[in-house]
Amino acid sequence: MARNALDGGDSRIHDYDALNYRARNRVAAPHAASAATAISAPHLTGVWNTVAVVGAVCCAGYVAFMVFVDVPMYVRRWRDGRASGAPRLGLRDGWRDALGRRVVTRDWATWRPEVAWLTGYFTGAVWLSLLIVHLPR
Repeated sequence: MARNALDGGDSRIHDYDALNYRARNRVAAPHAASAATAISAPHLTGVWNTVAVVGAVCCAGYVAFMVFVDVPMYVRRWRDGRASGAPRLGLRDGWRDALGRRVVTRDWATWRPEVAWLTGYFTGAVWLSLLIVHLPR
């Protein structure tokens, strides 16, 4: 099993801590955005108030999606990898692997678990950012 400077001696603890850290961060950012947007909504007027309320609701929905769909998928992958004895890569080896790995596939089975967040991110978020630019100041 590969070791790196972050292991702290026990790779099982590192794996769990890293997974826990990733899961919390996948949920924390949109949760904070939802709270900030909801807090700002009463101080806004007109279309910006509507945008803030809709944004808070969308962020809350995103948090729910992360909690019930996305994070469990990554936990399942992590557990499957641990059970199969898949090698862990340290920072340097992981960096090299990310820079060099190119597996092009159009296989639906490969992409299916990722479609929900990819669609939201690469369509919904893009259209929303374009809409915000055209809102009145």
